Amino acid sequence: MRILVLHGPNLSRAFLRDLPTEGQKDADAFAAWLVAEGERQGIQVDFDRRAGEGELCQAIEEAPEVYDGIIVSVGLLRYTSLPLWGALRACELPCVEVVPLRERLPMERAPIVPRACLAEISGMGLFGYQAAMEFLRLRAARGKKPVITRPSDR
Repeated sequence: MRILVLHGPNLSRAFLRDLPTEGQKDADAFAAWLVAEGERQGIQVDFDRRAGEGELCQAIEEAPEVYDGIIVSVGLLRYTSLPLWGALRACELPCVEVVPLRERLPMERAPIVPRACLAEISGMGLFGYQAAMEFLRLRAARGKKPVITRPSDR
């Protein structure tokens, strides 16, 4: 199984203080931690960080050719990006949104991105990524086909 972990803008330093490794605490260390966690679960993980909405949509559109699932963490775009919502809705892969921090924001009542995802894991820090990987792995092991017509059918 191969999973894409896709980060949006303004997340380059998020969660770094929570990394269990000593010394290096940067995006490369986070990517290495993701790969190690994936290997522990028997999953090949690729980490990609994109700065813009269009770049995120392009990565999602290209993912079905390479991956079996997607984990997204898109920061505040989760509240405002209809193009990102549309790309996730159109993608036939199962997608999980991870929101590592539990934030209280004025627009929190109406996030758009989770409505296009199979699941949302919120407020669990790095454990949210572990849980998302495990969820996608178990789902694939049970034979669920990733082709959908609505998020609720995934």
